Amino acid sequence: MKPNEYHEAFSLAKEAFAAGQYKTAELQLSWVSDIYNQVTVTSKSAIDSPKYSIIVVNYLPSDDFVAMLESLKKYELSDEFELLIVNNGNPYLPAVVQQTLSNYTLLDVGFNFGCSGGRNVGLHFARGKYCLFIDDDGVLSEHAIEELIKTIERHQAVTCRGKVEPKSEGSIAGGNYDKGDSVTVSIPDAEGISIWRSDVLRRFGGFDPLLSGHEGLCAYSKMFKFYSPYAFLYTPNAILYHDYASGKEHDEKKRVLHQNNRHYLNYLELPWAEINKTMKAGQVDEVVLRQINSNRELLARGALSGAQDIEITVITTAKNGEPFLEDFFSSLKFQTHQNFNLIFVDDASNDDTLDKLSELWDLDQKINVIQTDGVGRSGALNLALEAVTTDVCVIADVDDISIDRRFALTANYFYQNPQSACLSFYCFNEESILRAAKPFATSAVRLKDRCLIGMPASFPSFAFRRSDFKELFDEELTAGVDCDWIYRNFEAGAADGHMLPMPATYYRIHDNQITSSKRDLQKEVVLNCLYNRHALILGELTDQDIKNIAYLSGWEKVNSGKQSQQLFNYINKL
Repeated sequence: MKPNEYHEAFSLAKEAFAAGQYKTAELQLSWVSDIYNQVTVTSKSAIDSPKYSIIVVNYLPSDDFVAMLESLKKYELSDEFELLIVNNGNPYLPAVVQQTLSNYTLLDVGFNFGCSGGRNVGLHFARGKYCLFIDDDGVLSEHAIEELIKTIERHQAVTCRGKVEPKSEGSIAGGNYDKGDSVTVSIPDAEGISIWRSDVLRRFGGFDPLLSGHEGLCAYSKMFKFYSPYAFLYTPNAILYHDYASGKEHDEKKRVLHQNNRHYLNYLELPWAEINKTMKAGQVDEVVLRQINSNRELLARGALSGAQDIEITVITTAKNGEPFLEDFFSSLKFQTHQNFNLIFVDDASNDDTLDKLSELWDLDQKINVIQTDGVGRSGALNLALEAVTTDVCVIADVDDISIDRRFALTANYFYQNPQSACLSFYCFNEESILRAAKPFATSAVRLKDRCLIGMPASFPSFAFRRSDFKELFDEELTAGVDCDWIYRNFEAGAADGHMLPMPATYYRIHDNQITSSKRDLQKEVVLNCLYNRHALILGELTDQDIKNIAYLSGWEKVNSGKQSQQLFNYINKL
């Protein structure tokens, strides 16, 4: 195809998209993967191995674009930066760039491929570990680039967006422009002042070229469950002065466009609405804010020297797990710590779990598949324990997803804490940034202390030393088996461990879960564990003690001031 043919096809796709004919629009873009071969590279940056790729897309001549180029001039001779200018059909652009910059890569698409399409072109040719996307018609604050870089590297995040303030007096500000004065979680919904890990953005296909607005939300909705909410951030210290809309008429046009975008995200069956609601709540949550801003070292920690040598055994049980396998194995492939083996117990699945498993994973490497005739959850876990050949083990249920750094953080923890026997993180999903038995902490908490208030760990994110956790699971139990097992191992002498203050496992909710189907039995098991634990401290428990334990653990609600006072007195007695 020639540039004019691409232009025509893209125009038809956008017309179909505007009419809500999304399938037709997608078919009109069947050539997208070929477009990069047609891009003309008329100038190439002289920087050999840049770490950061600054990408600016332009399709119209303007003084704002010239001013933006001038503000980026200070980066063009740094060994860490490359400047990529994407020409989306502006005939004046080559001459303007040549007069302003001296060291850059110019990528000529040949037509207006839209902002998302143009950014994808820049991403394709970028060589940096990180890509920075900067709007061509805004004004950057003095250290905006540096602040984006500092935040994403400090937290080892996937992306970070900055703050946007109106550039012109009287212009309308976007509702997503200002998210406060603290570094916090955020959907990357200010793409024109954002930084991304290049490998992750490529892994998920970049931005959807049909979208103009909501493209960051679209990409985020695909990435969310593999990287945790804390990998997607906002910093108020990187500011772009930019006009959302020049007036009411422009604002109304954008509202119509954005409504259509949301319909399209529904068509793609992305959980964008749930995630959007949860992230907005998390932005102002005091626990979330303190965890992010007080635990930078933990959140950013990569593989420590020596921790790479720790081999981890991943314990997975499955019964009819076929629907979850693709996500499960993707999360294993994304792990930054690849020194692990997998024990996969298939507990008499009657779907295509085993066939799908062989399609997705090399069965000759890193995996021990155990088939049963139906021994139940506890029996399947015990078979896995008997097959373990390493000391450090992690629980990774087939319907859950471990974030990319979970195994690295686990190896680091046991390397630095050789006396510790276990570890837990928090879970998360579309409904909640933090999931576990409350209270939520902002620093590491001992798991044996948490044994006083309920399930001490979040089992989908649990890790342990097999040399300490010697007890087997109770095969008579059909619910609460994890809680019972942890308490019994502690009683048998297993050393303590910690819950670390960050979400590391995506917890999927569905109808087949034991938690959903046998909650009453689970409650009974947890409370019995608590009664035994508290009795070790207080001796024989009274009826009021038993009531207070139910209040303390959250299984029963405190409904009166009298009950609150009784609980307070009980806590003091403990």
